[in-house]
Amino acid sequence: MLLEDVHCLSGKERTQIELAFILDYLFEADKKIIFSSCYLPSDIPKLNEKLVSRFSYGVISNIDSPSFRTRVRILQKKSENNGYNLPEEVIDYLASELTEDVRQLEGGLIGVTAKSSILGVPIDLNLAKSVTQNIIRQRNSITIDIIKKLVCKHFDISIKDIVSSSRKQNFVRPRQIAIFLSRRYTDSPLQTIGKSFNRYHATALHSIGIVERGLKEKGALQRQVEILSNKLESGKF
Repeated sequence: MLLEDVHCLSGKERTQIELAFILDYLFEADKKIIFSSCYLPSDIPKLNEKLVSRFSYGVISNIDSPSFRTRVRILQKKSENNGYNLPEEVIDYLASELTEDVRQLEGGLIGVTAKSSILGVPIDLNLAKSVTQNIIRQRNSITIDIIKKLVCKHFDISIKDIVSSSRKQNFVRPRQIAIFLSRRYTDSPLQTIGKSFNRYHATALHSIGIVERGLKEKGALQRQVEILSNKLESGKF
């Protein structure tokens, strides 16, 4: 059994109970069980003690950022699947510069091929450098405060509103989105993000889980996050 994003089970009491029964059955049948999560079991809010115990029973291992050779293979595979023809030196350069995660690698690959197509120029090392430098510069310039201001402007609320204790939906949703974007686009730890919004670590984690679930439903929340993400990634903040 392979189950991803188990932190999204936060607060889903009935689902947690059913899952605990399933895990017991599979464990007794000597089956392999694998879970993935952005957080340790003990850090997931509103997760019952039985599931925390079961999630913690086996081996817990971090999934680190891919190594250089793995990044090269990822770029080669994605280039092949999309019909891109990138010189080896360009792939090596992208793999050496874009080291954060697979999403950043994909952004670099798409950026290089798109710029080549728009300008009508071949893909070479100079083109790759112009794209990657822009990606890295944008990433480094995004802060929690910038995200707060961008979200407040988008939803027409004030900074005071977004960090307040108000539970009004027109403040809660922007706050949840801002916390999610802060986690995605900054290197700040969860405790720092929560404190910036006058929230505890567990509350910040809960907000991130709500937005992650909303993104899968492809509704209004998903569109709002896309708009704000595009602005951050394009430097329009």
